[in-house]
Amino acid sequence: MISGAFDPATYPETREMYARAVATTLPPADPGPSVGTGSSGGPDTEPPINATATRVDAYYDASTKEYYLQNTRGVWLPLNEGSFKRHLRGAGYATKPRDGELVSAADDVILQIQNHRDIQYAGRLCGRKMGFYDEGGTRFLVTSGFELPAPSPGSWETIRAVIDGLLASKEAIHGTTQTTIFHGWMQTALIALKAERIQSAQTLALAGPAGCGKSLLQSLITVILGGRAAKAARYMQGATEFNGELFEAEHLVLEDEFMSTKISDRLRLAAAIKVASVGSRLQSCHRKNRQAVNLPAWWRVSITLNDDAEAMMILPPLDEHVQDKITLLRGNRFDFPMPMGTSAEQEAAWDQLKAEVPAYSHWLLNEFQIPATFADPRRYVIQTWHHPELKAQLEALSPETVLLDMIDEVVFPLHGPTWRGTAAELQRLLLGDYRTDVQARRLLDWSNACGTYLGRLATKVPDRVEESRTATRRDYIIREAGR
Repeated sequence: MISGAFDPATYPETREMYARAVATTLPPADPGPSVGTGSSGGPDTEPPINATATRVDAYYDASTKEYYLQNTRGVWLPLNEGSFKRHLRGAGYATKPRDGELVSAADDVILQIQNHRDIQYAGRLCGRKMGFYDEGGTRFLVTSGFELPAPSPGSWETIRAVIDGLLASKEAIHGTTQTTIFHGWMQTALIALKAERIQSAQTLALAGPAGCGKSLLQSLITVILGGRAAKAARYMQGATEFNGELFEAEHLVLEDEFMSTKISDRLRLAAAIKVASVGSRLQSCHRKNRQAVNLPAWWRVSITLNDDAEAMMILPPLDEHVQDKITLLRGNRFDFPMPMGTSAEQEAAWDQLKAEVPAYSHWLLNEFQIPATFADPRRYVIQTWHHPELKAQLEALSPETVLLDMIDEVVFPLHGPTWRGTAAELQRLLLGDYRTDVQARRLLDWSNACGTYLGRLATKVPDRVEESRTATRRDYIIREAGR
């Protein structure tokens, strides 16, 4: 039985019209009830209302009240009901009822689409080819799918020169490790995307001096993954709750000039990285002026940043919750294999890099093998790795390290070599001293920040910070260095 305004069994005068409309619009995704069948039980073979009428392949988004119909170029167009009716008229369906009929043939088509071809999302969707999907109770239409460059054997010497120059040329100890990690990260991404398979993956962070080529490599990653990228900093650092554009791109791009160094924003970034790396395959897509809907999301995240102390502060602290979810590579300046002095030369170099992507993709998919010493069979396929010097620099900038520096400056000169108290008492002490009040206010700007950092210090430097609990109180015993 068709769930709608009326039933052809109840209204015999509309039976013929309904059967004809169903025969031209019945969607393969949801065949619906048996309507207008002949004595043999098969579909009605009567001609459509207009002999020139053609099958209508469309979907209806109830949240926007739009119909999606492909034009002659295969592009899905969002149409309001008036525009959609004009297309139906052009396809041969009358938009006015015939004598004795309650609704027109075009209205019948509209009812059928609303009843059987309703969707909750329409648009580009990361990691999916164009088409209709019904997954986990969510019905969505992908209007434009990703297209990977077709792999083909060939030379990729310019790409190789860029990767080796950036990651290995000035890294006598870690150069081979960095290039292997990068190739492995790219290979796992390509294999998973080609199979439309959502797979856990680290965020790739690339730090280096200004002008070293790290943004160029980030742009090349976008091309390798099909050419769709989205700027993700505003959402991943909590500046907006709307993230619809992120679902339209496979590559989420973050750059240091658009990111915050506030610890609260860095912690939000850590939470977002966890979600993108190992979160549920279904993510909440919230477009402006739309109801949020859960959709499968295929993402790879990359961050480029300078390697100075201030720029490194955009990265989240490498604590136990996020350290395995970020791979941290160091880039260095190198001699580019092609002239780059003019805009024309830069454009020619970029065209050459793009032209080599099919050959690089072929090498990744057919020749490169991740060495056993770099493999991670449990989660990511390729191991998480942090450049030791960058990791040490980031740890020196961690909020718990900054807190310990303030403690050394204020607490021991006034209270002796050992101090005992709660996190709240320590926070009041630091906020009350002119030497640390501004920094402490900035560092401890969220609830229980001081207690969280003291807990990390108790794990990292147990000889200096010790937690002591009673039934009613949690104290911290803090010792001066060398005691």
